[in-house]
Amino acid sequence: MSKSGFLVFILLVCCTVLVYAQQTDVVDDAKENLLQMQQDITENNENDLELLEDAINYLQDHQLELNRSTREDFQQLVDLGIITELQARSISEYRESLGDFISIYELQAVPYLSIDDIYRILPFLRINNNIDQYQLNPRFVLTKGNWMMLTRVQQILEKQKGYLPPETPASSRYLGSQQGIYNRFRYNYANRFGYGATMQKDPGEEFFRGTQSKGFDFYSAHAYYRGKRFVKYAVIGDYQLRTGQGLLLGNGIGGRKSPYVLMVKKGGQTIRPYTSVNEFLFFRGGAATLNLRPFELTVFYSQKKIDANLESVTDTITDETGNTFITSFGGDGFHRTLNEVAQKHAINQTTYGGHLEYKYKKLALGATALHTSFSAVLNRREYVYNQFQFNNADRLSNASVDYTYQLRNMLFFGEVAMSSNGGKATLNGLLMSLSQKADLALVYRNYDRNFQSLYPNAFGESVRPENEKGLYVALSIRIKPTLILDLYSDWYRIPWLAFQLDAPSVGTDYFSRLTYRPNKRLELYAQYRSETKQRNSSFTNKLDYLINNTRSGLRLNMTYKASKSFTLRARAEWSSFNNQDLDKPQRGFIVYQDVIYKQMAVPISFTFRYLLFNVDDFNARIYVYENDVLYAYSIPAFQNRGSRYYFVARYTLSRNLDVYARYAQTLFDNVSIIGSGLEEINGNSRSEIKLSVRLKF
Repeated sequence: MSKSGFLVFILLVCCTVLVYAQQTDVVDDAKENLLQMQQDITENNENDLELLEDAINYLQDHQLELNRSTREDFQQLVDLGIITELQARSISEYRESLGDFISIYELQAVPYLSIDDIYRILPFLRINNNIDQYQLNPRFVLTKGNWMMLTRVQQILEKQKGYLPPETPASSRYLGSQQGIYNRFRYNYANRFGYGATMQKDPGEEFFRGTQSKGFDFYSAHAYYRGKRFVKYAVIGDYQLRTGQGLLLGNGIGGRKSPYVLMVKKGGQTIRPYTSVNEFLFFRGGAATLNLRPFELTVFYSQKKIDANLESVTDTITDETGNTFITSFGGDGFHRTLNEVAQKHAINQTTYGGHLEYKYKKLALGATALHTSFSAVLNRREYVYNQFQFNNADRLSNASVDYTYQLRNMLFFGEVAMSSNGGKATLNGLLMSLSQKADLALVYRNYDRNFQSLYPNAFGESVRPENEKGLYVALSIRIKPTLILDLYSDWYRIPWLAFQLDAPSVGTDYFSRLTYRPNKRLELYAQYRSETKQRNSSFTNKLDYLINNTRSGLRLNMTYKASKSFTLRARAEWSSFNNQDLDKPQRGFIVYQDVIYKQMAVPISFTFRYLLFNVDDFNARIYVYENDVLYAYSIPAFQNRGSRYYFVARYTLSRNLDVYARYAQTLFDNVSIIGSGLEEINGNSRSEIKLSVRLKF
């Protein structure tokens, strides 16, 4: 070996040792930063944060093999906002032209990747050139993989109204105990084969008695296989689907407005096992992707029971009960009261279809078709604004075509979809690297008022692509290696009436964030967002008219790594809400301080936060991401006046056993009753405790 080769070898060994020594810390930092960045999504759809948390944990436990991962695999990094679509493609193209990576640090030679980008993706990548040696015979597959089991218990400590004796015989109350229980089991063999199960009991639901004689209220299970020949991917049990840009099938994360201003394109693996606890956003049955080069064919079938409110028509002459109709779907998954239990699994939902994709060099074309039927007709109350939505039917068919094409430093993408009633929706976008220091994103959407889709998650003001036209423009500018400016503007129009909109309307959404990272120990950012939406005036007049509702927010954030063990994070945030009906703007303010302790040589780590808030009204609410135990999340919306603190600790008893604990309490200064309905607490404090144990081997 030459002298230069020997020095390179020593450098790679040292780097590898450093990576393993800091792996846990880097992973935790990356995960927390991603969740902190994504908290704004929750204002539109809280399910996104649950899926994001689950996706990060999954990728952390199943790192991408740098020399074997496909472009679809790297799309997971794009969906999480870690890198852009062009950067992900650049990694694949570099490997295709120059061969396998020798070291992860060779990523420094990949175009469009900065040192900060590489630092962010390190926790989710690995190199194992012997991965093909894994044997897919039953003895190895079933015994040589990795196991993980986790259980969690949580409870609100104050007595809520739903757990107290009923005030009258007709009063409703929760049937079960205050504890929430969550169990999770996973097995994985070399990312080629795996299976798992998830069980959950929500607070207030019965457990192994009464209406829940089988134990948990929600059970989910899956098994998957990743192949290299004819069968590319297959799953049985519960799964999610994603095709095109989410106009028809968009279960998953990514492709929404967020502080990751360039994260607007959806893509990646068509089928994914379902591992979350939302009781509606998944399919149950089987799905497979078949390799028919240059085509890939995905077929799927699902049949499951879903929650719904039902009503029967009674003949007024014969007094006989006629047809049963669906008046609304249940989507929250709670079964705590007799009324909620009556909705559980009330109807059958059957879905089947397929997706065909053609790939040639930098071009990908796809076509999707699916059909859904219900065991009863949907007959919900009709208003003028919702007369074009799916109703008075028990089945719906959809079809779409989608495309992706890369031309040098430009990436074009889009999808055009149609529903069986003739409604259409289209989305077209462009990602472009303007220079080494600037990137651009453009998205135009045009969704008909009568377009109907049951499983979408598309770009726009709502996850449902209907009754909307808009243009989104975003820029990410690296002013200096230490200074990054992210901007977006979104102009949209609602051409038809909508909920709380008795006339067509317009809206705007402006966002900017300036991030300063002078070194690896300090990060500062300032963020401003202003969104204007039109709504009906709150004044009761014979003639309704629209007014502009404007919400604005300013955030200042600092993260400082004081030492190898301690990290300090501080934030101040202001909010404002105003419209023509108010005498003066409604305002809000929060400030908090975090202390984070992590030490490799010590088996315990913890995070402590103390927060003060003063928010005039719910319209001026401020969302704040909070650290939580593993596979849990918390992102409360603050209003009123008071303080909140929490303490989260992790204790590693051994290499295979971790214990997590969290205690959080909110104290209000200006209210004596918290919450409403059966969630009501007679007092000014709300406290919660969570305990979790994870075993892996």
